[in-house]
Amino acid sequence: MKYLFLLSLFFSSTVFAQNVGDRKFIQEVATVYSVEQGLPAGPVDKITWEQGTLTARTGRTLFQFQNEAWVPAPANSRIRNIEKAPTPKGTKVLAQVRYKNSWAVGTDQGLYLYEGKKPVKMYPADSRYSWSLRNVAALAVDSQGRLWFGADEGVGYLDENQWKLFTGKEGLPYTKFICAAAGPDGTVWFGTERGVIEAQNDFFRYRASRRWLPDDYVLDIAIQPDGTAWIATRAGISRIEPKEMTLEAKAAYFTKQVEARHNRMGFIAQSELTKQFQIGSSQVAISDNDGMYTAMYGAAQAFRYAATGSVEARELAIRSFRACKWLVDITHESGFPARLSQPTGTSRSMSSTGTNTTKDARKPTRSGRIFIRVSRKVRMASTSTKSTPVRMNWRGIISFTASTMTWLPKLRRRSRRSGRWWATSPITCCDTATNSPTMTGR
Repeated sequence: MKYLFLLSLFFSSTVFAQNVGDRKFIQEVATVYSVEQGLPAGPVDKITWEQGTLTARTGRTLFQFQNEAWVPAPANSRIRNIEKAPTPKGTKVLAQVRYKNSWAVGTDQGLYLYEGKKPVKMYPADSRYSWSLRNVAALAVDSQGRLWFGADEGVGYLDENQWKLFTGKEGLPYTKFICAAAGPDGTVWFGTERGVIEAQNDFFRYRASRRWLPDDYVLDIAIQPDGTAWIATRAGISRIEPKEMTLEAKAAYFTKQVEARHNRMGFIAQSELTKQFQIGSSQVAISDNDGMYTAMYGAAQAFRYAATGSVEARELAIRSFRACKWLVDITHESGFPARLSQPTGTSRSMSSTGTNTTKDARKPTRSGRIFIRVSRKVRMASTSTKSTPVRMNWRGIISFTASTMTWLPKLRRRSRRSGRWWATSPITCCDTATNSPTMTGR
């Protein structure tokens, strides 16, 4: 029994000792396709996935997706004609879908299920709601055989003879529906006038804005067997693709992105696009948050080094510390950090090249506190010998902050501890906010 107990402890520790960074999860990746990828300007009316071929229709022209671009479809290409459902008398058909060897029809007057040739109007009800539906514009049958609808009142599904209904109280983001399409594992995607909604049982995921779509007005949706969603909008097509990824891989992706587009002389700077939505037009911009962004990045890399032992993380943490330290070294007051460094003869938008000449330096607000904290974390990425500059820099900032402390009244009638630094050199201190503890200048 004793050995069995020890064996169980060893087995448990082995199982649960898996590196968190190696655990896999599903990351959704969005790609937008428009004029640059071969589509004409304007709306994409229809999109279909049939027998491994993705086809889109704009007006009367068909396009097929090949090698990450949209090309004109062969002359004999066709989008399969949709079988037309019968129309309930006195209604306008908005959506239709085959359901249990018959038809489910969404109209402006409600939802109808056909029994033979007879339409029967549905009045969905569960323990919370009872609806007489209006404008049933979206219908789909999911992989589990459930009938889903989207109407002015909300979303619901029919499972055998039981209804389940959802509104904003249950997490439904929006109710102006246009279309719907079923995906794997019981998921259903709804297209609306303001983005797409993915429904899975009683959970909803909402995607809108240029982060996900070229335009929020969704006209059609097609789903691949692997769950990849293709969204046709008024301004192009978006692909939302589920990719298996680890946290380490995701961190590497963002580190690469930061180094490629946000590195200005060792400072982490904001990126600006000279052409809207075109990543290739990115250029770094001078920011008055040099210290804050760089300190946060350096702290993250220091923790990364402590957790993984990555040589890259160690070098990035040390580089970030040296950049933040330089903001202290360039001022004439020992321990006083400049807020930014701007090369002479430049504007706030510039390329990554330039002369390391201080043009102006401004007081650090919250970035000062983050800078102080990150200097401690960088020790994790430094040897005992190389940690001396970190300690000296720390002491200088603390000494300067302590020597200039005073009590000042601030918001909510509470006193805030803040320092005052009286500028007597060409270095300018321009901000007047007093988010404590900070150094302000006049």
